[in-house]
Amino acid sequence: MYGVLVCNINPASIGNITFNNTICIDPNYNSNIEDQNNIMIGIQKASEILSNNRFYNNNITSEIIPGLFNNKMLLKSYIKLFTSSYYHYCGTCPMSTNNNNNNNNNVFDDLKVKNINNLRISDASVIPYIPTCPISMTCMAIGLKCGELILNKQK
Repeated sequence: MYGVLVCNINPASIGNITFNNTICIDPNYNSNIEDQNNIMIGIQKASEILSNNRFYNNNITSEIIPGLFNNKMLLKSYIKLFTSSYYHYCGTCPMSTNNNNNNNNNVFDDLKVKNINNLRISDASVIPYIPTCPISMTCMAIGLKCGELILNKQK
């Protein structure tokens, strides 16, 4: 058995978070046509690779979803229903590159939140762009930097 993971690690789709009496998070995966096309190209390329006799030595006898890769409408429906992110959630509170109040970002480069005293954010939400790598070490570095900023302020 073979498996191929096709993922769009730099999506153009943007989700949203709304607050009423409850919090509603809509990741809005693959809502952008560019994302749908990138996933489609990836799936078609994976199908092409897996159908090559030199790759699988005749071990693959059938597709899990026969005909999916030959029908663009079916493939687009599959992408919208069954694909998700690469799970590197970040950028919901992107930090600005300088402490300029004209910037729409709500977190300054010293991790302070605009217009709220004594609050810093030190997690993946301050990363302004989705990186093409795991972000755990980046988050640890952000936390370390935040700790240093707080300690230096107390001196």
